[in-house]
Parts: sequence; C-alpha cells; structure tokens
Amino acid sequence: GPAAPSSLRRHPKRWSARRAVSVVDVGWLVCAGVSYGSVLPASATPVKSVGRVSFGIAPASARGPNGRSYLSYGVTPGALLSDHVAVLNYSTIPLSLQVYVTNATETLSGGFGLAPAGQAPTGLESWVSVPLRLSTISVPARSPAGPGEVVVPLTVRIPDSATPGDHVGGVVASLRTVGTNAKGQRVILLQRVGARLFIRV
Repeated sequence: GPAAPSSLRRHPKRWSARRAVSVVDVGWLVCAGVSYGSVLPASATPVKSVGRVSFGIAPASARGPNGRSYLSYGVTPGALLSDHVAVLNYSTIPLSLQVYVTNATETLSGGFGLAPAGQAPTGLESWVSVPLRLSTISVPARSPAGPGEVVVPLTVRIPDSATPGDHVGGVVASLRTVGTNAKGQRVILLQRVGARLFIRV
C-alpha cells in the first residue's frame, strides 16, 4: 500500500484520542506493529473496575498479527477489499471491548486525534466497517502461549464519489469502565488503543 502521509511520519507518537463529553478518556498509544494501553485512572477510582489491564490492536491476516505497522491501501473509487485486525489481551482476565473505525483530525499541537464513537460516520469511517456481531467482542485472558486474541475482519468499500487524496483514521479497541471519583460522582472511563489506517484514493 502507499506510504503514510509525510505529516504522520514526522509525528508517529503524537496521535491521541479526543476526550468525549461526560467521560474520562484515558487515552491511546500507537506503537510499531501493536498498539497497547494500560488502565491508569488518575482522577477516578472505579467501583466496577477490572483492575490494571493491558490490551492492543494490530493489523493482521485471518490467522493473526502479521507484522504490519499500520493499515494502508492505495485504491480507486468504487474499490472493494477486505483485511483484518487482531485484538489482543495481555491481561489475566477476559475483557469485553468495543471495536470501531473513526476518522483522524489534526490537533492544535500538530498531532492527530480520533473522534469518539457514536458520531454519524463520514468520510473514511463510513468506508471501512466491522461486522455488527463483532463490534463488541470478548477477548480471552492471556495464557502461557501468549496474549488472548480475537481476529476481526474489515470490509473496505470506496464510494464512486470518493475524493482523491489521503484519508486518515484508525481502527479502535475501547474498554468502558464505570466508577466513582473522590466526590462520589459516577464516572465513565474509556481506555482506547488504535491501529493507524491510511487510504490513498
């Protein structure tokens, strides 16, 4: 596929998830090949916490992670293709995770952020889909053989009206935890990790 746009190659670690209204978004981290995050709530103490956990998401084949650093496609309008991501659980307990695609936007600091889930899909995020039955998955705990793993297929449908150029987003795995802060207020914590996604039309 095409190389990542030059602006993203210059700032590969400056991607961040934008904070949604009424939730504490602990953030996301993109690494080479595998993205992973840890639950480190700084301002809230969960009452239904799953404890400290680590999970990730990576480009994959149908068999599992295949070593790609990100998802990247060079396409023409009207193209149809398929791919996969692997959602990985490094924790000692199973995790229920939401999987979805979202657009990337440039932040005021020059990095890139991802829109929260639940918004009306536009652009790239309307082109790439996860099967509805796999939009929420249960990923088994790690074992002596390695992290727990669920492979999720992606379908990429480029509309005939797609605008030529580079389109940037991410495939996100998100953990939702309900808790309370020091004042006893109910807080929703979202921990998100993402695999970078580039489409060049």
